[in-house]
Amino acid sequence: MINYILIAAIAWITFGVVNLIEKFILIKPLRNPIGLAFYTGIFAIFPVIIFLPLARFSSWPHIIFDIFCGVIFFIGQLLLYQALFSGDAGEVIPVTGSLVPVFTLIISLFALHLNFTFKEVSAIALFVCGTFLLSEPKHFMNKRIMGDAIAASLFFALYYSLIKIAYTPFEANFAFVRMGSFAAALPILAVGSLRRQIFVKQPDRGRKLSGLIVTKEILAGLAFIALNYAISIGNPAVANAMQGVEYAFVFLAALFLTEHGPKILKESINHETSERRFLAIILIFIGLIILQI
Repeated sequence: MINYILIAAIAWITFGVVNLIEKFILIKPLRNPIGLAFYTGIFAIFPVIIFLPLARFSSWPHIIFDIFCGVIFFIGQLLLYQALFSGDAGEVIPVTGSLVPVFTLIISLFALHLNFTFKEVSAIALFVCGTFLLSEPKHFMNKRIMGDAIAASLFFALYYSLIKIAYTPFEANFAFVRMGSFAAALPILAVGSLRRQIFVKQPDRGRKLSGLIVTKEILAGLAFIALNYAISIGNPAVANAMQGVEYAFVFLAALFLTEHGPKILKESINHETSERRFLAIILIFIGLIILQI
């Protein structure tokens, strides 16, 4: 049997790269979360074109259920982008990551009725603690950032729990979920103020922005496929708790870029913050070791 832990870890590291690109897009070429969410949703149509011909179709209720999951995921992305726009990537992302596995665990226990071993519960606890330590306490006082982060966590947890009980084959599920994200992005065009944010003129940045979004979507698509597959063959709460791997990667990458490439990405990192986050990384890796024992 393929090790879903390894697949999930690779998926979350790839998502870490995606999040760094998203943060760069938000602070450089595209300065609003609505625009990024819109383009992300629109680009979701390309995986649909690729996977739909390979899909084995199920009943219409199941297809509608998958599309609904895609809408839920899009809302989670929009809320996450709003939080990222106001805070540091290395701080906002861990806040959502510490809550997603908790919400997923609650949904898995009470809605999916999944059973957990002591080893899995211990690993989840370490992942959550490590992810929480990766956050920056001073931002906990910002109610808007925290509100967006909590809401995003809830929508992501709901999405990952729902796709676990999806009855459509994997290829069809992936295609229709992405179709749902595409459909959710379209209504933004109907609101004049939001439409103006999307199509605001960005001199000499169109090609660069398009290239970044295409690269981001390709990586996100690959990570999305890997994570969905890991969830389909493993425990969704454990796979989601492993999101701490992503945040550890984001912190280390942000630390490196702040020191060696501040023009690309610069985060507010001090000595005390670094010590706490290195402790968090140790806890996350202990959790990974426990799962592999």
